Order: sequence, then structure tokens, then C-alpha cells
Amino acid sequence: MKYPSVTKILDATMDPVKRAALDAWKMRVGEQEAERIREAAFIRGHLIDANVDLWRRTGGCKDPRITAHLTGYTFAHHELTVVSEAHKYQGRLDAVLQINGQSILVDFKGATKPKAGKYMTDYETQIGAYYGACTEMGIHIDSGCVCMFVDGMDKPVLHWISIDSLKFSHVHFTQRVQAYYRMKEDGQV
Repeated sequence: MKYPSVTKILDATMDPVKRAALDAWKMRVGEQEAERIREAAFIRGHLIDANVDLWRRTGGCKDPRITAHLTGYTFAHHELTVVSEAHKYQGRLDAVLQINGQSILVDFKGATKPKAGKYMTDYETQIGAYYGACTEMGIHIDSGCVCMFVDGMDKPVLHWISIDSLKFSHVHFTQRVQAYYRMKEDGQV
């Protein structure tokens, strides 16, 4: 790995209030239950990624929500490693989809229930990081979208991100990259 990943930077620079809330949740549910929930989320995400890839390759998949949602889109990029030489980070984006001449940076997520808007900030920051690296690499992006497949829902919940919000989120992420490298110098990561 040439540079730290987007997710590693986001985890290391997590807001202390958010980290305390996460720690309190772990204490409340217990370590075993927290691990079970993390594992279930990992499996859910893996199944979504596998079905998206199957749809990309064959035009169909086992999850009808994914088939219905992706019909009409074409993949410009899928599971692409992007690198920012300017800010020294890298990540792996889920997809850049195209429709009607527009390129949309998409992050596929899974969830047990819909997320409130206040919980979308971290996802926006993650997509902002990918946007910045894409821009550096010459990949044109018109907008972003968190496409969340929620258990029990027939359609994904879409959280659209404008180009201006992507730019703002990228600036916010680069501040966290700087904080990460300061922490690294101090031996905190």
C-alpha cells in the first residue's frame, strides 16, 4: 500500500464525540454482540458488492432491488483504486455509473434500517475523498450518490450529493488527511 486508505484516515481522525458514542454503544450491547453486528454488516456489504458485480458482468443478479436500480446505467469504473498524489491517500471506490451523459460516483451500502441525514456526513466525506482522487486522475464526475440497500425495503434509499457538496467534502477530507499525518508524526497512529 503506497498511502493510507480513506477508511483508515477516517477511522484515525474520527471526532472524539463520535468515538465516545461508538465506545458507549459497544459497552451497552456488549463486545460479542457488537462483533456479531459488525460481522453481519460485513456479510451484507459483501453480498451487495457481489450482486452489483454480477449485474455489471451479466445484466442480472440474485437481488431484484439491485437489478431494478441499475437498469439503464452503464459502468465507467467498478471497484477502482484511486490515488491522490497531492494529498497522499488512496481508496477503492465502488463505481462510477453513467446515465444520460452524466457520471455519478456511487458508494453502495447496506443497512438494517434507513439512516438519518446526520449519519450521512461520514459517507459524504468518504465520497468526497474519492471525488478528489478521481479529479486528480482525470476521471470526470458530475455528482455523487450513496445508494443504500436497506433490509426489507424494495428500493434503495438514495442520498444524492451535488458537485459543490463533493468539492466541500473533499476539502474537509484533506483537512483530516493533514490531521492523520500529524498524528502519525506524533506516534498516535
